[in-house]
Amino acid sequence: LVAQALTHLRRHGEALDELRRAVRADPGAPEAHRDLGFAAARMGDFATAVASWEEFLRTANGSPSVSRVRVAVEAARRLLAAIDGGTDG
Repeated sequence: LVAQALTHLRRHGEALDELRRAVRADPGAPEAHRDLGFAAARMGDFATAVASWEEFLRTANGSPSVSRVRVAVEAARRLLAAIDGGTDG
Protein backbone atom coordinates (compact mmCIF):
# COMPACT_ATOMS: atom_id res chain seq x y z
CA LEU A 1 0.00 0.00 0.00
CA VAL A 2 2.85 2.40 0.70
CA ALA A 3 4.29 1.87 -2.77
CA GLN A 4 0.87 2.48 -4.35
CA ALA A 5 0.54 5.76 -2.46
CA LEU A 6 4.04 6.82 -3.50
CA THR A 7 3.28 5.97 -7.12
CA HIS A 8 0.07 7.98 -6.95
CA LEU A 9 2.14 10.91 -5.67
CA ARG A 10 4.57 10.36 -8.57
CA ARG A 11 7.37 9.56 -6.14
CA HIS A 12 8.50 6.70 -8.34
CA GLY A 13 12.01 6.29 -6.96
CA GLU A 14 10.67 5.91 -3.43
CA ALA A 15 8.01 3.48 -4.65
CA LEU A 16 10.72 1.44 -6.36
CA ASP A 17 12.76 1.30 -3.14
CA GLU A 18 9.69 0.26 -1.14
CA LEU A 19 8.90 -2.53 -3.60
CA ARG A 20 12.48 -3.79 -3.55
CA ARG A 21 12.15 -4.07 0.23
CA ALA A 22 8.84 -5.89 -0.19
CA VAL A 23 10.39 -8.43 -2.57
CA ARG A 24 13.31 -9.00 -0.21
CA ALA A 25 10.90 -9.48 2.70
CA ASP A 26 8.67 -11.91 0.79
CA PRO A 27 10.28 -13.16 -2.43
CA GLY A 28 7.35 -15.50 -3.04
CA ALA A 29 4.75 -12.73 -3.33
CA PRO A 30 3.82 -12.47 -7.02
CA GLU A 31 2.15 -9.07 -6.69
CA ALA A 32 5.33 -7.55 -5.25
CA HIS A 33 7.25 -8.73 -8.34
CA ARG A 34 4.52 -7.41 -10.65
CA ASP A 35 4.48 -4.02 -8.97
CA LEU A 36 8.28 -3.87 -8.81
CA GLY A 37 8.33 -4.41 -12.57
CA PHE A 38 5.99 -1.50 -13.21
CA ALA A 39 7.90 0.74 -10.79
CA ALA A 40 11.19 -0.13 -12.46
CA ALA A 41 9.70 0.58 -15.89
CA ARG A 42 8.50 3.99 -14.69
CA MET A 43 12.12 4.73 -13.73
CA GLY A 44 13.44 3.53 -17.10
CA ASP A 45 15.00 0.34 -15.73
CA PHE A 46 13.50 -2.03 -18.26
CA ALA A 47 15.89 -4.91 -17.56
CA THR A 48 14.77 -5.00 -13.92
CA ALA A 49 11.17 -4.61 -15.04
CA VAL A 50 11.38 -7.63 -17.34
CA ALA A 51 13.12 -9.76 -14.69
CA SER A 52 10.49 -8.84 -12.10
CA TRP A 53 7.61 -9.50 -14.46
CA GLU A 54 9.08 -12.87 -15.48
CA GLU A 55 9.21 -13.84 -11.81
CA PHE A 56 5.60 -12.71 -11.44
CA LEU A 57 4.57 -14.83 -14.43
CA ARG A 58 6.34 -17.88 -12.94
CA THR A 59 4.39 -17.55 -9.70
CA ALA A 60 1.14 -15.77 -10.64
CA ASN A 61 -1.13 -18.84 -10.56
CA GLY A 62 -4.01 -17.49 -12.59
CA SER A 63 -3.79 -13.84 -11.55
CA PRO A 64 -5.99 -11.51 -13.62
CA SER A 65 -2.84 -9.42 -14.23
CA VAL A 66 -1.10 -12.11 -16.30
CA SER A 67 -2.13 -10.81 -19.74
CA ARG A 68 -1.28 -7.20 -18.84
CA VAL A 69 2.14 -8.28 -17.61
CA ARG A 70 2.78 -10.38 -20.73
CA VAL A 71 2.05 -7.33 -22.89
CA ALA A 72 4.38 -5.23 -20.73
CA VAL A 73 7.19 -7.81 -20.99
CA GLU A 74 6.99 -7.87 -24.78
CA ALA A 75 6.87 -4.06 -25.01
CA ALA A 76 9.86 -3.70 -22.70
CA ARG A 77 11.84 -6.31 -24.64
CA ARG A 78 11.11 -4.48 -27.90
CA LEU A 79 12.20 -1.20 -26.36
CA LEU A 80 15.40 -2.72 -24.97
CA ALA A 81 16.17 -4.25 -28.38
CA ALA A 82 15.64 -0.89 -30.08
CA ILE A 83 17.84 0.90 -27.54
CA ASP A 84 20.60 -1.71 -27.51
CA GLY A 85 20.54 -2.65 -31.17
CA GLY A 86 20.46 0.64 -32.99
CA THR A 87 23.28 2.94 -34.02
CA ASP A 88 21.54 5.50 -36.15
CA GLY A 89 24.08 8.06 -36.14
